[in-house]
Amino acid sequence: MTATDATLRHPLQLLSGIIPKMQALADQCGDHEDVVKEIATLRAQRDVLKRDLAAVKQEFAEREAGLKKVTHQASEKAKECERLDTEIREKNALLNSVNAAMNKVRQQVGG
Repeated sequence: MTATDATLRHPLQLLSGIIPKMQALADQCGDHEDVVKEIATLRAQRDVLKRDLAAVKQEFAEREAGLKKVTHQASEKAKECERLDTEIREKNALLNSVNAAMNKVRQQVGG
């Protein structure tokens, strides 16, 4: 082997080692394009999910406001029911007093 052979052999060995690396790099570049496309797809899906989440939050807020309104109305109705129950008890007590007085009058009249 001459010096020229050794000098040529070294670059050929380098090229032999570089070619698979270049091929791998080319493959990675292809994968890179796929990754970029996948990232774009994922971003689009994320944006859709963000919109969906915003819509769900809005719907939740509306339903929560509706629930508060209904709860308030129910509370008002409960207060009214308590007031009416108290009024009924008072009127029943008054009616019982009147009935008792009438019974005494009947007994005194002879009835």
